[in-house]
Amino acid sequence: MALGDSLRSTLDHDKLNYGRSLPVYEKAMRPTLKNSVNLALITALGLALRLAFLGHRSLYLDEAWSFTAASLGPAELLSAVAHQDAHPPLYYMVLSAFLILGNGEFAIRLPSAIFGTLTIPLAYWLGRRFLGERAGLLAAFLLAISPMHVRYSQEARMYALLAFLALSSLALLLRAIEEGGRALWALYGLSAALCLHTHYIAPFFLLAEGALVLWIEMRRGRLEIPRGFLLAGAGALASFAPWAYFALMNQYQRTQLMGTPLWLGLVRILAHFSYFFPVTRRDLLGWMAPSAYALYIPSLLICSLLALRGFIAARGDWFRAVVCWLFAPPIAAFLILYLIAHVRPYRSVYYLFELPVFLCLAADGLLKFPKRKALASILLAFLTASYGFANAINYQTEAEDWRAAAAFVVANSARGDAIAFDRPWTRMPFDYYAGGSNLSYVGLDRLSAEYGDYGRIWMIVAHYGDPDSSDAKRFLDRHCERIGAWRFAGWNSDIWIYLYVPPPRAR
Repeated sequence: MALGDSLRSTLDHDKLNYGRSLPVYEKAMRPTLKNSVNLALITALGLALRLAFLGHRSLYLDEAWSFTAASLGPAELLSAVAHQDAHPPLYYMVLSAFLILGNGEFAIRLPSAIFGTLTIPLAYWLGRRFLGERAGLLAAFLLAISPMHVRYSQEARMYALLAFLALSSLALLLRAIEEGGRALWALYGLSAALCLHTHYIAPFFLLAEGALVLWIEMRRGRLEIPRGFLLAGAGALASFAPWAYFALMNQYQRTQLMGTPLWLGLVRILAHFSYFFPVTRRDLLGWMAPSAYALYIPSLLICSLLALRGFIAARGDWFRAVVCWLFAPPIAAFLILYLIAHVRPYRSVYYLFELPVFLCLAADGLLKFPKRKALASILLAFLTASYGFANAINYQTEAEDWRAAAAFVVANSARGDAIAFDRPWTRMPFDYYAGGSNLSYVGLDRLSAEYGDYGRIWMIVAHYGDPDSSDAKRFLDRHCERIGAWRFAGWNSDIWIYLYVPPPRAR
């Protein structure tokens, strides 16, 4: 065995000891020097994948907003995030500290790459603690090459940070439950507070951690939540209290209203796990070559079946942790947000924090082939190849190619031109790449009165499935002559650029 035949007896011994104190198990499974080196190599691989082409793609709209918010002073940042964003401020504050390294795409995305890499050893720790050294190393390897995790570790958004903090909170909670002590509970409370200040989905997995604590205590024959957990949770919630109002308002006002039936919402609870492979759905339905299905669909099925096999084999506190961590957050979000507030809690990236546990299950399922080593090796090789293929696609695709769109407008504009945007925030990524241009900007509130004051008007429309849905574009179509139209395609949304000439009598 590449990862150590000497561990067989320890693993077999542990199968008889599920549910005993976790520190005893951890001591029995203390990592060897060889496995420490293996983990270091796996982490280095994960870092290399997350740094590869980090600055290659242009920033898309949400990333441009991250940069804009992080560029503000502390007071302005908090005010802007509170009133204009659907997320808490911690990520933007972290990004602000990193901007000392520069304001290029690489530096802006670097925090996500770092936190994504730091999550890999945590996945190893979790797998090793419950399933053994080999499962821990395999889970770390699968997370290191995971297309979904690599992709969101290369975006200037808060999801990689949230996954790191969430898994840290779970690790600290497990240690605090078994070992106790004020220091561990305080560290858990700190990690929970940081999660709350990173994303508004955090209360749902912290609720799942509370359910896990209660379940573990029930296993011990008592219905009593540890005092340390109550104090840590109260401290975390108290720190979040100033943002509670903004959390409620943003989730209600900014989250997309559900127009789908109840049964479809229930299906999405299960369907969101399919995103754990991912090439995006648009890639699959659009330009992706048919031969790619030969990798994507089998990979999705193999990983899901391996995770199911690992779940069926789960016992003791590992089973409790898996049930609470994987199922409680989406179900709680569904019951509270969908049924009560009628909002959609199912952007798959919100649940990126579940991916390490999911891959621990897949790793354990793969290692359940002791007498079929060849089959296990073939499955692992196939997953590795298909994950590599998906990463290659993700490196090449653009969410929104604002770099090319801005360069095109700047290169083809002339004196007397003006530019208008379909929405105010669409201007942010354009300004990032076209900063310093001599173009005049026309606000949407002034467009009808001032459109005739310019020789030509550039109209930029983005984030619409149908560009004709833009009121500003429809106005220009009615009152001006359109002399050009260009489309810059991306996997997430497209950018449409139109050039208009106002009629002579309007000038």
